[in-house]
Amino acid sequence: MPDQGAGFVPPAMRNVARDCELGRRRGLVHTEPIRLVWAVVVPMVLFGVIMLAYGTSLAVEDQRTSGAWYNASGILALGVVPLVLAGRLVARAWTQPQIWVAHYERGLVRWVAGRAPEVYEWDEIAGITRQETKVTNRPTGATWRTLTVIPEEGAPIVVSDSYKGLARFADDLDAAFSRVRLSQDAARLEVGERIDFLLVHLDPRGSDTSTGAWTGRRWSGSR
Repeated sequence: MPDQGAGFVPPAMRNVARDCELGRRRGLVHTEPIRLVWAVVVPMVLFGVIMLAYGTSLAVEDQRTSGAWYNASGILALGVVPLVLAGRLVARAWTQPQIWVAHYERGLVRWVAGRAPEVYEWDEIAGITRQETKVTNRPTGATWRTLTVIPEEGAPIVVSDSYKGLARFADDLDAAFSRVRLSQDAARLEVGERIDFLLVHLDPRGSDTSTGAWTGRRWSGSR
């Protein structure tokens, strides 16, 4: 099967996948970097500076003539608000990291720009869920899709439509994980182990719906 998602892959991901012997890459998604819309930011800054300068001159004059500089507070506010908004836009563009998620033959890698990559082999992943939410507050209907990878340890990895290429990635990852877990769970049943899937628990004798919770790779509960 050919390597999917050909294109730029951050060196940090390539290196850790090679070091952990995850095999060939089968899928890749990433968030788009936030780009500043200078046509919006620059006018906001210019307007804010002009209003601040004008408001400051009025406040100084009012303070000199009547001692009431605060008469210009409204104009000063008109200068401060757009500068604050422009500052938040710039800060968000500079501080919001780009996130990459790739799955390989033997596991998954998540990399947040500026941090160390996270590596999960298939047997370190407890499950994968997919959700589609209908967005009704728009003139035309839309669907927001979310894929959640649940590691045995650590925080869930959430991949949504904000990632480029989610649809194909989700299908391929779901299929790859299902194939691996099916073969692993079949082998575990053959040696007499118990398999837990949501509220259904399987063992060589059949299934039941005992209540309980996972603790690492062991299950504790009551019949």
